[in-house]
Amino acid sequence: ATISGETLRIAGAPVGVVIRNLTVAGAPGNGIEIDVPAEATGDYVVRLQHVTVTDAVDHGVLVEDQVNNSAASIVLDVLHGTFTGNGNVAGLSVSDRDGIRVNEGGTGDIQARIVQSQFKGNGADGVELDEKGDGDVHVTVVGTSFDDNGPFDPEDYDDGIDVDEDGAGDIVARFTNSTANGNFDQGIDLNENDAGDLDVTLVNVSADGNGGEGIDLEEDDDVDGGGDLRTTLTNVTANGNG
Repeated sequence: ATISGETLRIAGAPVGVVIRNLTVAGAPGNGIEIDVPAEATGDYVVRLQHVTVTDAVDHGVLVEDQVNNSAASIVLDVLHGTFTGNGNVAGLSVSDRDGIRVNEGGTGDIQARIVQSQFKGNGADGVELDEKGDGDVHVTVVGTSFDDNGPFDPEDYDDGIDVDEDGAGDIVARFTNSTANGNFDQGIDLNENDAGDLDVTLVNVSADGNGGEGIDLEEDDDVDGGGDLRTTLTNVTANGNG
């Protein structure tokens, strides 16, 4: 099915949402907005399979848990997705609108698995995972491209993929057979703040031709005192970056 010129907004789903074989094009706000209920607990699953979101004025997909701050963990599962041109509509978009944005509040984690997907030409980050408070972020990326994102705001260019973890908790990330090329700021930008570790494995990854760093891994960027930074990089390139 295709939805044109409208937002698909889902509120009140108690345990999560599964969307398959859907295109959302030219939404006047967010392409798909999923509001996590305050009473949600356990794993709140958002599964997107063969979903395409293009040219939304705001985020392509927004999973919002920082309004109600539920106790749930957000489990994001993206398979064969395409997210292009979102938050990059001239005369309509504003700064900091991403291909996919997950805002996690409360005490839960973010668990994200992104497989065989494309994030290209979005106004801000291709993907932003924003975890507030106690909780970890676990990211697995396979066969996915985060290319040419972040051009919208010349005062604050954005990244291919941006992961921010605040409060007590770790970031554990593994990228395999993926690219983060030609983004206007960083290609891969992972930031773990406060208590917790940053543990990153990259295998067969290119992060070339970005305006900022190709790969930016920061432990305790904003908060003193915390954990370790551990990386394993195998067959990785980061060439021609700003």
